[in-house]
Amino acid sequence: MPTSRETQAQRYLTTIRQNLERLETLVKEPALAAPEARAQDRRTELLEQIYVEGVVDQQKLFRMLDQRRTPHTWIGAQCRAQFLDTWSAAGGNAFYRVTEKAVEDLSLGRMLIVGDFSALSDPTLATDWDSPEDAAYDNL
Repeated sequence: MPTSRETQAQRYLTTIRQNLERLETLVKEPALAAPEARAQDRRTELLEQIYVEGVVDQQKLFRMLDQRRTPHTWIGAQCRAQFLDTWSAAGGNAFYRVTEKAVEDLSLGRMLIVGDFSALSDPTLATDWDSPEDAAYDNL
């Protein structure tokens, strides 16, 4: 008759074998699920816009923040997070650019600003609106 210690060891070995089989199954399966796209937050959208422009002066950045009703303290928070780099020109103007850390961490340069994305269909919708095919639906 096995002792309780031997029984416990057998249960542990069985559990380990089952977990290894599950792990092997996961490793052998191709990665079917694409990475989940996260919603673009305000910070990412602003940093994306700065990244696309390359360099933004302080006045333009203030206008961008004001349009989104974001406090100007946002700039300091992004600088502390090392997502935004700042420097002053000889004339006293401050300039800002996105850091490499922000590009890597937030995948900047790989997404469109939501407003730009929605505007892509405008020319097509404008021409399609008055098409003969569309006129058939006007009488329904």
